[in-house]
Amino acid sequence: MKHRFNKYLEYYLIEVENEEKIESLNFEIPNNLESKLPQLTALDKVHFGIEDFYENACNGYDIEWRRDSESEVGGRMRLNDTEFMFNAPYEPDEYIVSLNPELADFRDFDLCTDESQVGFLINKEDNTISKYLYYHISGDPDLHLLDLNFSGYTQMAVEARVFYGWQRILLHYDGWEYGKEETKLFKEEMPKLFSDWTWEGFIEKYESLRLSKK
Repeated sequence: MKHRFNKYLEYYLIEVENEEKIESLNFEIPNNLESKLPQLTALDKVHFGIEDFYENACNGYDIEWRRDSESEVGGRMRLNDTEFMFNAPYEPDEYIVSLNPELADFRDFDLCTDESQVGFLINKEDNTISKYLYYHISGDPDLHLLDLNFSGYTQMAVEARVFYGWQRILLHYDGWEYGKEETKLFKEEMPKLFSDWTWEGFIEKYESLRLSKK
């Protein structure tokens, strides 16, 4: 099964829903892309697998879960469709762009929370594509490099069960000053929900996927 990370993710989350460990699980699977898209083909040359996913699985993807309505424990992945990703890129205000011109080249890929996004850098002048994905907080001029491409990102999303803030957890592991509270919560709650999950296994998987190690 090529690049069907969503099927594995749904399997893990449906399992814990059936065990009544989580209160809500919702996902939306749009139709696949019906025709070739040059921008997607170009992106696939750097982020292999994304074209196959959008063309043969679904054009965008949305899944969200919560342990219960009162809890901060939950997760989300909200992948943009190609129309939004390529034609309606993230547009911070001019002042934010003046602090970091790279934001003008940022293309939202995963709206992982209401306040944060993960995306690609696609240069407007020459269409050069960065091999990395980047994490961004709305209103912040900084882009935070994730040491992952599309394949690595989606595999780690499965490992994290798209837990809220899992990107911040990896950045904190790599030395970012923020993400400490998310990491603590993640380490405490994940083994309670997923009996075969370990922090050590999570980090081992990350280390195997890091672009800087290849």
